[in-house]
Formats: sequence, structure tokens, C-alpha cells
Amino acid sequence: MPMVHGGAIVGRGRCEFYRARNAARLSIAAYHETATEGPVPAYSINVRTPSHIADVHKVESDDLEGLRVEMAKSVGELLKDHAEQIWADQDWQVDVTDDSGLILYVINVSAIGSPATLGSAASLGLTATPS
Repeated sequence: MPMVHGGAIVGRGRCEFYRARNAARLSIAAYHETATEGPVPAYSINVRTPSHIADVHKVESDDLEGLRVEMAKSVGELLKDHAEQIWADQDWQVDVTDDSGLILYVINVSAIGSPATLGSAASLGLTATPS
């Protein structure tokens, strides 16, 4: 029958000692992994316009640089999928919030006509008369 002496198992040979030592090491390593890993943080990418706020999608990331890249890609997809809407809204604020609602990053998108198009006779509802 094995006996414990000074933290080591004696009596049946070294095999049991190494098995017990490795089991202790594995349980300590598993504890450290679960203590430092935890759940991956979740974030929301939102679009805010003058008239509403839309939750575009959820993102899980433990890398803030990767989160910013994902946000920029989302802005590109939004513009591609809703190109006509930016002209109606004129201003979008795309932001990333954490699970408490704290805004972490912001990208502003504005659609503004130039003076050449804003002051044109057609945009004012006027027609040109021949001289």
C-alpha cells in the first residue's frame, strides 16, 4: 500500500509518484487557464442617424485592433448595402459599444452635396430659360 511521505508517494515505485505529480501539474495548469481566459467580450456595432439608432450586429472579440478592423468592414458593407440611404440621412455615426453601452470607437460618415449641385437650378426646382 502506498504511503505519503513529505508530499511524495512511496511504496509502489516511481510510477505513482510521477502520475500524482503530473496530475497536480495538470490541475494547476487547468486552473490558471480558466482563471485567465473567461468569456470572450461581446460588442455591438450600431448606426446612429438623426432619426434613429440601429443595432447592426454583435461581435465577439478579445482583440481591440481586430474589433476596429471589423467595424471598418461593417461601415463598408453598410455603404454598399444602403448607398441610397446615406443621401437621405446625410449623417451616420457608426460606433462600437461594449455590453454596458459604453461607446469605444466611432466612425462618422457624411454625405454632402457640393455647392455645384446644391445651388443648381434643378435642385431648387427652377428651370433654365433661354436668353
